[in-house]
Order: sequence, then C-alpha cells, then structure tokens
Amino acid sequence: MSNILKDELLLTAPPLLIGALVGWLANDIALGIAATLLTFSARHFHQLILLNKLISNGKEVQKPYPTGLWGKIYREKSLQQKQNNKLKQNLKQFVTNFQEASTAISDALITLDQENRISWANPAAETLLNIHWPSDSGQLLTDKVDYLFLETYLQQSDFSRPLEFSLPNNQNAIISLQVTSFGKMERQHLVVVREITQLFHLNQARRNFVSSVSHELKTPLTVLVGFLEALNDAETLAHQDRPLELMQQQAARMQLLVDDLLILSRLEIESKTIDEEPLAIGTLITEVIEEAKLLSDAQRHQFKLKIDESLSLHGNRQEIRSSFSNLLTNAVKYSSPNSTISIIWAKNSVGPYFSVSDQGDGIAERHLSRLTERFYRVDTGRSRESGGTGLGLAIVKHALYRHDAELKISSKIGVGSTFCCQFHHSRAIY
Repeated sequence: MSNILKDELLLTAPPLLIGALVGWLANDIALGIAATLLTFSARHFHQLILLNKLISNGKEVQKPYPTGLWGKIYREKSLQQKQNNKLKQNLKQFVTNFQEASTAISDALITLDQENRISWANPAAETLLNIHWPSDSGQLLTDKVDYLFLETYLQQSDFSRPLEFSLPNNQNAIISLQVTSFGKMERQHLVVVREITQLFHLNQARRNFVSSVSHELKTPLTVLVGFLEALNDAETLAHQDRPLELMQQQAARMQLLVDDLLILSRLEIESKTIDEEPLAIGTLITEVIEEAKLLSDAQRHQFKLKIDESLSLHGNRQEIRSSFSNLLTNAVKYSSPNSTISIIWAKNSVGPYFSVSDQGDGIAERHLSRLTERFYRVDTGRSRESGGTGLGLAIVKHALYRHDAELKISSKIGVGSTFCCQFHHSRAIY
C-alpha cells in the first residue's frame, strides 16, 4: 500500500469513527457516517476548485501544501511548473540568441510554409530583397522577388544547385538563392540569399582569361607541332632522336591541355546546352567502349556490360559522349592489368544513369569531394604518367550540369571506384 493511500486512510478513519460515534449517540449511525463523508467530499471539491483557479489564472502553487492526496497533487503541480518555467527560460534564451545571430548574418534568411508563403525573415532580407518581417508575413515569395524562374525552382524537389540572378532593385548586383527543405514531409523551406557580385565577376574574369589565353596558345602550338612533325620526317642525327621525341610528346600534351581548357571554358560560359537531340545511348556507349579497348591494349582489361538498349536520352551528343568517354578512359588508366571494368546504362527511381566501376587502388574519402576541381590530383606523379590534364572530371561535371544531371562518386581503398552520371526522368526517352 502506498504512503499516500495510508496517509489518506489515516485522515479519513478518525473522522469516520467520530461520525459513527455521534450517529450512535443520536441513534442514527448511517447519518453520522454520511455527514462525515459529505464533509470529506466538500473538502475534495474545495481543493479541486482551488486547483482549477490556480491553473486558470496561471499562478504558481505555493506552500504550505494540503495534507494527504491533495498534497501530493500540489507538489507534483509545483514541480511541473518549475520545470516548465525553466524550459520557457531556456527557450526564451534560445530565441534571443537566434534573433541576435540572424541579425548579425549578412545573408538573407527566409522561411517559407508549404505554400511558399513567407513565415519569417531576418533583417538582411530587407536589404537584399526588400522583404520586411512581420509585415510581409503570409505573402508569396514570388510576389516579393521578381524573377521569372523562381516559381519553377521552388516547385522542384532537387535544390542541390542555387539560383543566380540580378537583384530586382539593382541589376548590377548578383545574388545566389539556395533552398533547403525541412519540417514535416520536408514541405517547408529555408531560403538563404547572399550577394555574390564580386565572386561572380571574378569567376567571369577567370573564365574569360582562361578562354583567351587558350585561344592564343592554340595557334603557336599548332605551328610548333607542324615543325616537329616535319623534323621527325627528316633525317636527324642519332643524338637528336630522343630530344625530338620528348618535344613531340610535350607539345601533344600541351595541345590536349589547351583543347580541354577551351572545352571547359565553353561549358562554363554557356549556361544551357545547344543542339540537343534524341540519343541512342546504347550505340554511343558501344563506340566509347571500342575506343577504351584500344587504349587498354596490353593491359587486357575485361569489360562487363549491362546496357538497356531501349533507354534513350535527350541531350547534346558531343557533351554526353565526352562525359562517358572521360569516365571510361580514367577507369582504363587507373585500373590494374587484367582487372574488370563494369559499365551500366539503366534507370532507377531518379531516372537514367550511366556508371563505370573499376578495380583500381581506390580513392580516399577525403579526396572525393575535390575530384571535380580543375587540376586536382590525388596522386600527382601517377596522374602525370597517365598523360591526363587534370580537367577531365571538371568537364564531366559541367557537361552534366548543363543536362540537369549530377556526377556521383564512390570509392573504397583496395576495392575500386564507381563514377555515376545520374540523369532525371525529364531527360529520358522510354
């Protein structure tokens, strides 16, 4: 039996005995007991009214507490109130810290509800987008931000790429708008907007510089290669053969580098693909594999194929072919002799995908996120021996970006690597 029940019985028993005694003296024991029980009921009813009044008025329970069961209730209520007050204080402090932090951030932060209506915004949103909170609460973001493709962007499910466009009130300023989904069913959105004008112009200047320099190098390189070929056909002294061979190799390497730089510059400058058409990917992959077999030659790689011939793609043939060729060429270069290279062209829940898996040395996880950077090399010595320019994966990334696709890379040391071009259903032809 619990202590509370014992205490309640101890409180109840004596009055009941007294009531019974008084009733016996009055020749009506039942009346005495009933009067006592009525008194106890009135006490409980009184305590219930007091507790309801405390709760309704939001007042804290104060000592001294009643005896018995009601004392237990009041103590528990008091403890609960203290815990709630502490929680409120912590929450209030959190809100204060959040407000101070969001005010200090120069990026605009905006939360949207399920209908893409503004529910909250920090002060920077007023500066960048002229969004005032709370006065603009409940308005559609598309009504406040004048950008043609914003509504389409918000309706999609993939926000891996930010939008970049000029500020509505300042065409000389460029902003980047990135969306992250959160909440129940991820149907609410956090919008992060930052000004990238300086970075945008720096990148544009870099691209223009690389493009201009590459164009300027192409002509003198062509002349040098022409003269080297002429010298190679002419009679030379024995001690001249090796230097001439090295000069031809380096000139060819420079030509390849310039060509890749020009391709990458074009992909970066042009935001959308041109000359798109329905592509028979099965046939295209067959062509790429034949070239890879010639490159493999003495390495005797085994090519394991899983190709869905009925699955086609809408895109630019040159860019898709270049992407697939780059991945397959890398697999041949970095795979061990006599190992297996697996090629898959199929579809999953996202859409069509092309993957190349090798049985090479593998790549450490710390390198994976940087593999598509220009000139990034995991092993500098080995990469140069293979004759690569360090631009292949950067070209693949940008070519896929122009097709609304993504390059996914996974690898395990000692097992091998998989490079996957993931397209969306919108690009597929079934």
